[in-house]
Amino acid sequence: MRTWTILGVAVLLVVACDAGGGDGGGDPPGEDTTPPLWDVVTGEDSGPCYPQCADKLCGEDGCGGSCGSCEAGWGCTEAFVCEELPCVPQCEGLECGEDGCDGVCGYCLGATTCEDGACVEPDMILINEGQFWMGCNDVADNACAGDEYPYHLALLHGYEIDKYEVTVSQYAQCMGAGSCGEPEGTQDTCNYGKGGRHEHPVNCVSWHQAEAYCGSVGKRLCTAAEWERAARGPDGNVYPWGPQTPTCETAVMTVGAASCATTGTAPVGSVPAGMSPFGVHDMAGNVSEWVADWYQQDFYYQSPANDPKGPINGSEREFRGGGFNAGPMALRCSVRDHTMPIVGYPTLGIRCCR
Repeated sequence: MRTWTILGVAVLLVVACDAGGGDGGGDPPGEDTTPPLWDVVTGEDSGPCYPQCADKLCGEDGCGGSCGSCEAGWGCTEAFVCEELPCVPQCEGLECGEDGCDGVCGYCLGATTCEDGACVEPDMILINEGQFWMGCNDVADNACAGDEYPYHLALLHGYEIDKYEVTVSQYAQCMGAGSCGEPEGTQDTCNYGKGGRHEHPVNCVSWHQAEAYCGSVGKRLCTAAEWERAARGPDGNVYPWGPQTPTCETAVMTVGAASCATTGTAPVGSVPAGMSPFGVHDMAGNVSEWVADWYQQDFYYQSPANDPKGPINGSEREFRGGGFNAGPMALRCSVRDHTMPIVGYPTLGIRCCR
């Protein structure tokens, strides 16, 4: 700062001498080329600024302003022209779905679907239209009961069925919305209200409670024919997985005097080796499942060939699949269990269709 002050004084002296004529040295009279005092003293130019925008479509003009701006998605290049910016995929934290640049962040494999950027298992399985053999085939099964005859073909239109049995947590949501009543059973093996059983199947529910739950989520109870086709597949399996005798590896059941699960049921989907050919879990064991049909012992002799829905009335409703207290013979796909629709048992739960 001191250097600039001394220099300024010196310049003032020089300028003063020149203005007074001096002793003959310096510029000729009338040709004063000394730069303005403010330029030498401050080093700043306080004159007007002229924007430099010739041949510029965008960018700074040299005077703190702009020669123009580019529309959204375009940027200004070093040559001061607008150019479309390359699209940057927005895939952070996503494993599937659109990337914002007409591409995708990834694909989901198998039956999984993309929901909000994540690959998730579907909660329902699609069963396409087709025929299947319903009832008991005594060529392959030596435990046929009278109400499982005759073995007959049935044609069903396409439908969807829950991949898993309805869980306690799912049923609790229906209760919270005021659409479902509390399960009525008080036994230790009734899962509602028991700690650590949120992902176990809800049980101890009546047919009417099962119907109400399915309706509350935009579904319905499966017909017996829909349930049986989803359980045994296109080849008429005796058990969902095939002809092999059930074990604790394929079903939550009773072996001798002991259940495969210490709490009665197990979390849904605990025995994937026992799923049906369509990929539906727990169609044998864990809990039986209410179906829509009224029960009639000889109904198969008059059952329609297309989309059978059971008798038009009755006193008992069917349920299918066998529970955790069932032995091997009760877990066969063709077994037709039945009881009063107003009761609920620890071995009886819910599965829905639509």
